[in-house]
Amino acid sequence: MAVWAVGDIHGCHGALERLLAELRFDPARDRLLATGDLVSRGPAPHKVLRLLRSLGEAATAVLGNHDLSLLGCALGVSRPKKRTRFDLVLEAPDGTKLVEWLRLRPLLHVEESHPPPGSIGGGPGRGPDVLVHAGLLPGWTLPEAVERARRAEDALRGPSAPELLRAVAELKHGRFDPAKGVDAQVAAVAVLTMIRCVDARGRLDLDFADPPEKAPPDLVPWYEAPGRGAPGSTVVCGHWATAGLRLGRDRISLDSGCVYGGRLSAVRLEDRRVVSVPGWNPESGEE
Repeated sequence: MAVWAVGDIHGCHGALERLLAELRFDPARDRLLATGDLVSRGPAPHKVLRLLRSLGEAATAVLGNHDLSLLGCALGVSRPKKRTRFDLVLEAPDGTKLVEWLRLRPLLHVEESHPPPGSIGGGPGRGPDVLVHAGLLPGWTLPEAVERARRAEDALRGPSAPELLRAVAELKHGRFDPAKGVDAQVAAVAVLTMIRCVDARGRLDLDFADPPEKAPPDLVPWYEAPGRGAPGSTVVCGHWATAGLRLGRDRISLDSGCVYGGRLSAVRLEDRRVVSVPGWNPESGEE
């Protein structure tokens, strides 16, 4: 058995198929964890959702900010933009089932550690792997992050979902303080799907999307801020394409720009073996 985590797919179905072939992925034996942003911009978001859904219990995907945008369109909160290609999902013969499947995805998944392939006696002990799209708020413990995520997931699956999605969609620019003057579910969704850098007051900067090394002096990446969330765990995330593939001591960043002409990357969590394949070429349109 191998547990593979894969970065942001963004509708790049061809790249996902190539990656699974390269991994020799067997759903009867292996598991796939996806960091979210399964859809948007790439040429075949409906096929990506269809493939992941077909894997059943062998695949776990968390929701990303673009996935939430698709849900917002499906629930009438907004209209799909041409570049997102959401219409390919919404107008597909099985579009309703695909949206229902996506809506039931979690915001956070805890994967208990597994011994390296071929090891005897369980291998070296380590904490759990925490799969989220963007990251965790500094200061959050793992139980607190899980509780916040579960409450937000319940809201996204219930009648208040349109209101929640609308409030999150309105968080476009500037500094966002998840601790003040905002609904708890809005704060949780914003952190888990949008965080990159924070300032000394713990506010998210919603504008900065350049590489971490170019962050202004008053901002630090969330994983370098004092009191990094869920201490003792390894956070597996995506969302930050300009940061690229990075394997830190307690963090694995997997968005290697598949939809921007980069690559689609996966890491085997047992031993951190990395496999990547070419992504979609937006200039030629070829997958």
